Amino acid sequence: MKKRKRSGWQKKAIPDWALGLLVVTRWAMGHPGQGLGPENVRSWYGLPGKIVVENEYWHRVRVGGVAVNHPPLVNLFLRRGLSRKDRLRLSHLHEFGHFQMLPLALALLLCLLRPRGSQQPPAPRWLVWIGGFVAHQAAWEMASEAYVMAHEGVAYRETYRRTPNLFLPLFWVVMGGLAMGLSRWLTRGKG
Repeated sequence: MKKRKRSGWQKKAIPDWALGLLVVTRWAMGHPGQGLGPENVRSWYGLPGKIVVENEYWHRVRVGGVAVNHPPLVNLFLRRGLSRKDRLRLSHLHEFGHFQMLPLALALLLCLLRPRGSQQPPAPRWLVWIGGFVAHQAAWEMASEAYVMAHEGVAYRETYRRTPNLFLPLFWVVMGGLAMGLSRWLTRGKG
């Protein structure tokens, strides 16, 4: 396969790391398509928001007045091999799951990072913050996907029965290990 040379503006506008991410994204999702949205939503606790699953490469979420736009890293792997319709539907529900689980995620983050008082931290403070963020994010991803499973019910199982995905059980094992292991490490010795 012949490698195409990039012009000067492409080298400046698209850094190499971004091209690498694009290659991984194309591998994980296949060809991009039109997305879902925008959809105005309201959480169970009353906070308004907007969710746009633009395509397989970008999600736009607005919670209250704060934009939380991001690449769909977890959805890239969880939705691997599914039809475009199923990928977009489940990705949209996953984003709404984040929105619904926000109070739970914030409560976990506060528990993980609350001051320890006179106790010695198990590691340097910067490492504690990174561990807290990773544990929080892993638990939030699991809670969001659990929301998708609860919302879809039997349809969720049927979707993955038709198109098995090795990343799905791997997601639960890795995220569960990170969430529980790091949470235990961070809360060890707290009263």
